[in-house]
Amino acid sequence: EVKYRASNAFGGAAYSIPPSKQRKIIHAALSFLDSHQQFSQLDYRFDALLITPQKGARAELDFEWIQNAFSADSSGFF
Repeated sequence: EVKYRASNAFGGAAYSIPPSKQRKIIHAALSFLDSHQQFSQLDYRFDALLITPQKGARAELDFEWIQNAFSADSSGFF
């Protein structure tokens, strides 16, 4: 999941991937794996890439890559 937020006024990019969105992503991924058995033995993970503007910089962005941000057996982000 990739999220960009121009400010942290409403919690920033991480808060735009609530548990309900995580469940939808997990469901879609598991459905894909279910119908494509050739991938069933591969490892998978759910990463998040959060993009925000740098403070005081007009065109510079900060990137935060969270590996294993959520999992199919967890109930929340991080």
